Amino acid sequence: MAKGSGGSIQVNKARYAKGKVAVRASDGSGYKTRHAGIIEGMGGKFSHREGAYIMSSSAASRARRVAQAGYNYSPFSQTFYRTLNGPRYSRAEIIKRFR
Repeated sequence: MAKGSGGSIQVNKARYAKGKVAVRASDGSGYKTRHAGIIEGMGGKFSHREGAYIMSSSAASRARRVAQAGYNYSPFSQTFYRTLNGPRYSRAEIIKRFR
């Protein structure tokens, strides 16, 4: 579990998606956390039935490493960044950095 300012990331086997994992990112407040934004930016799709984001196990481990490295995700510009005025990276660039 990756603890930080945006809650935590929990990875479990998905019950309704074969070969995928269910990734939960919450802090108990009901609001979308920093980690949930990163998971969405890495291609995770929210499943109401699971109550979690569904993605492959390799994408989940990559999202965890991106969160631990201190990146944030902007859904408006669809880019990852560390500081507001710093450089921004697309999903493809982040995947290359965290192979």
